[in-house]
Amino acid sequence: MTEQEKTKLLNYRCGYRTLFNNDLKVIWGNDGDTFILKIARSFLLLIQILHPGFLVRTLTVTFFYIKKRLDPDKYYHAKVRPIKKNVVDFYVLLKAIFAIASVYCFPNNSTVLVFVMWSLMETHTYLVSLVFFNDIYSAPYSPRRNIMLMFFNYFEITFSFAYLNLYFADHFKGVSNSASAVYYSFVTSATLGYGDICPKDGDETAYVIVIVHLVYFFTFIGLLFNYFMGILNSGK
Repeated sequence: MTEQEKTKLLNYRCGYRTLFNNDLKVIWGNDGDTFILKIARSFLLLIQILHPGFLVRTLTVTFFYIKKRLDPDKYYHAKVRPIKKNVVDFYVLLKAIFAIASVYCFPNNSTVLVFVMWSLMETHTYLVSLVFFNDIYSAPYSPRRNIMLMFFNYFEITFSFAYLNLYFADHFKGVSNSASAVYYSFVTSATLGYGDICPKDGDETAYVIVIVHLVYFFTFIGLLFNYFMGILNSGK
């Protein structure tokens, strides 16, 4: 294979070039989708550019192609994909650790608040993509791996909302420290509602946080059920 062919295949398979040349073509070439659904799927696909995880995956593949300069077909399937999966696993775990550390180490930091909310948006986009992009993304590398990643996602979501509870503690009755914020986040995600901690009467900020938390949680549960039922039905 010539250097020109290697470069062409490298551009074709790495990140942004794949996004615009391949994935969008698959979406708009699917005659079974309505126009509105194609618009929604395109939006979900393009918004990934704003998330760090997309950059992590792209840089990982690009780095190993440029460094090794081996046969792209052989090297990609034999080496790069497992390495990329390991990098993604570490990134998802790092996000969960960051959410936990934020609650206990940076409880009132506005910069951390921005990153926590950004991370939540990325996680929600990823969960939705599991259903809406099943004709674009490859089959799961391992169902066990996806269960592990969703386990990390759940803790990230729960501790991220615990951080929001703590940052806006003045809007809640009973949130006084990190432990109470984490406790209330787990109780909210489980829809238990003991009543010992709750939004202050008429506080719109607290109401919004709780409602968004429940939307995230039920979206997570719904997509988790849908995704793994698809795996079982396909015999994977």
